[in-house]
Amino acid sequence: MKNQKPLVIVVANQKGGVGKSTICQNLGYCLSHNKINTSIIDLDPQGNTTKSYPIKTSDEIIRMFEGESIDQIKINDSSLSLLPSHKSLAVVANKMTTDYNLLFKLRDYVNNYCDTQIILIDTPPTLIGLTVSAFASASHLLIPISSTFYSTHGVNDLLETFEMIKERLNPELKLLGFCVSIFDTRTSLSEEVVKEIQSSFGDLVFDSIIPKTVKVEEAQSSLMSVCEMYPSSKVSKSYFSLSEEIIKRVEI
Repeated sequence: MKNQKPLVIVVANQKGGVGKSTICQNLGYCLSHNKINTSIIDLDPQGNTTKSYPIKTSDEIIRMFEGESIDQIKINDSSLSLLPSHKSLAVVANKMTTDYNLLFKLRDYVNNYCDTQIILIDTPPTLIGLTVSAFASASHLLIPISSTFYSTHGVNDLLETFEMIKERLNPELKLLGFCVSIFDTRTSLSEEVVKEIQSSFGDLVFDSIIPKTVKVEEAQSSLMSVCEMYPSSKVSKSYFSLSEEIIKRVEI
């Protein structure tokens, strides 16, 4: 895909605690493990994705919003790179309320970043500012939904935002699908919620379900993805399976 626009997948849900950052980190590992040049952009001022890697603080993402030429950070000499978050992203988000052009700085960047095949964008748990910028820049939207009681609350608002952005700012934006995350195999409630999600969204729900496990936190505390630290675990196999489903849907 050299000299072509990369596929840009925004991972978004205004509800916190659904595993957006963990999904970005592990999908990034799985895709790059399959020799797909992959980049992660951490657009969340909290920087949870960034904190999962052994890297130094960088203001490259702020300079990107200022229109400067920037470099991403290569992860372990692999096919994966990262544009890390910075605390000043919160300031950028505030400026977006009065500076409309800031919304499109990210789109300008990804449209001219041609050395990668897939870009994953982690977003804050909000439907304004930085998340709108990500929607305006993306080719696909991936929505994580946890298998908890209130998991589907707010999804309609998210889909309304998706339709609004598609109509007004980015007609090329497509709904890639829903990923069920943090599935607790010990409870019948999780199974009921998954059935509800599948009933509501049908074929848009990926078959791969990401289970809840302490291995994820153990890996992150070691600044590794769970797929790297525990490659034979059930959760890692689920992430590899999800990455394969995504590859098929976007037809790489």
